[in-house]
Parts: sequence; C-alpha cells; structure tokens
Amino acid sequence: VIAVVFCFVNASSFKYIAKPKITPALAGDFLKLQTITPKNSWIWTWWDYGYAIQYLAGRGVYHDGGSQYSPKTYFVARTFSTKNPQEAWNIISFITNYGLAGVSHFLKSGISAKELLKKIKQGKLVKEIKTPVYWVFTKDLIPKFTWINYFGTYNFDTKKGIFESILVPQTCYKITDQVYNCLIFNTKAQIDLNNGIITFPQGTQPIKVIYYKTSYGLKEKKFFDKGYVIELIKTKTGLTGIFLLESDLADTMFNQMYILRKYDPRYFELVYDDFPIMVVYKVKKLPGR
Repeated sequence: VIAVVFCFVNASSFKYIAKPKITPALAGDFLKLQTITPKNSWIWTWWDYGYAIQYLAGRGVYHDGGSQYSPKTYFVARTFSTKNPQEAWNIISFITNYGLAGVSHFLKSGISAKELLKKIKQGKLVKEIKTPVYWVFTKDLIPKFTWINYFGTYNFDTKKGIFESILVPQTCYKITDQVYNCLIFNTKAQIDLNNGIITFPQGTQPIKVIYYKTSYGLKEKKFFDKGYVIELIKTKTGLTGIFLLESDLADTMFNQMYILRKYDPRYFELVYDDFPIMVVYKVKKLPGR
C-alpha cells in the first residue's frame, strides 16, 4: 500500500523527462576547444556556459556563474557591445593583467568607474597579453544579446543602457528569390530584398543595408540612410539564417565578429568557424602581433 501511494503521489516525477541544457553540437564544440587552444588558455565569453567550458574544455574562463555579479560582467558585456575593436582588445588586456583586484584598487584610489573606463579605452592601462586568450561566441548569445548590450552600453550618467534586440524570424517562407514572408514575434512581415522595404501590418519600414554572407565572402546592398539592417547568413549545412537588426547594433563586435565574421586582424585572429554553433577568435598578444 505504501509503495502504491508513493508511486501515485510521485506520478508527475516519473513522467518528467529532463532536457539537456547544452545541445550535443555545442558540447562537441566545447570539447573541440581542447584541440584548438593551448592547455593554459583562458576563454573570454559570457558567463552562462562558464562552468560548462571549464568542465568540457578544461580551460579557464574569465566569467562564470560565480562572477556574474562582479564588475567583470560590465567589462565582458562592453567588449560585445562596443563598435571599436581596439577598445575591446584594451578591455581584455586590462582584465587579463589587472583582474578584479585591479578594478578594486583603482576604484578605491578615488577613480570613478567612468574615469577608469576612459583610461582603458584610451589605452593608458594596456599591457601585453602573455597568457593565450580566446574569444568565444555561441548561438545562445543571440537572444541574450539584448541584455548583454544593455549592460555593455550602460551610461554612468543616465544609469541606463541601450535595450535593443537582434530579431530572428520564427519562420520564413520564400515567395520569390527576393521576397520573404516571415513571422517575427508572432507578427507577419514581408521582407522585400529588391526594393529594401519591410511591410508590417501597421505599416512599412525601410531597410538601410542588406548583408549576404556565404562561404565565398560577404556582400552588401545599400538602400536608405536609415532603417533596419538585414543579414542573410548561409551556414555550412546550406541553410540561410535571416537576422533583423536595429542599425545601432550592426557595428557591434558581437554582430561583426560572430554573425558576419568581420574582424580587425590587428587585434584578433579567426581560428574556428562553426557558425551558428560556435565561433572562436584568438586575441593577439599586442596589436598586430
């Protein structure tokens, strides 16, 4: 009787099927870090998979669940949201050489957070990066980028950041070679790649530029001075991903380096491209080296 009662009370537990938090493809790429990075490497990425990278790749990370409430969250977010590759490199150099202890030291000495960021951006605290550092971008960061960008664009005067999203249509159907019918946040939209117009139920919106990314390179087609940025990215499986961005997000390091795979070779080197699962860059020790 006790056994029957126990099973009845816990019926929902037996029906529950645990789903993995990391896809097999991403887990495989994290394991791949063991072969594409030296053993003493450190991984620069967002905190969510910090522990997973340590476990699967056996590599140190700057940012994980234990440090998400530290100042490192701002600095890591800033590298993703900045439009300046030199600034991103300067921040990585600063955190690598000074760490949280350095941040605390400068703040306790009377320098404000705003002044500290200014010194870092100007390169006044730059040192050679002697430890191998690799910047990792993963697919899960696309929906998370709204908040990453908010933290990274935080204004110390207004106490606010920029809250904008990279939109990925739920579904898209090709009407012609240049026209797609898409569902974006449960809203129907028609994307006209020939005329540079997006038609929503409430009206039309202009397209500023369209990027076409294939294995042969990157092409762009400009339309208006203002408007959405549309990116059509062909993956190695042959599928084409469509991304809609506010123009402010188009030049961020996240979009440039991860989605478009455009980067400044003075500061970074592309070493692994498994888009959209994972893209990895080596951070140069010194600019140009």
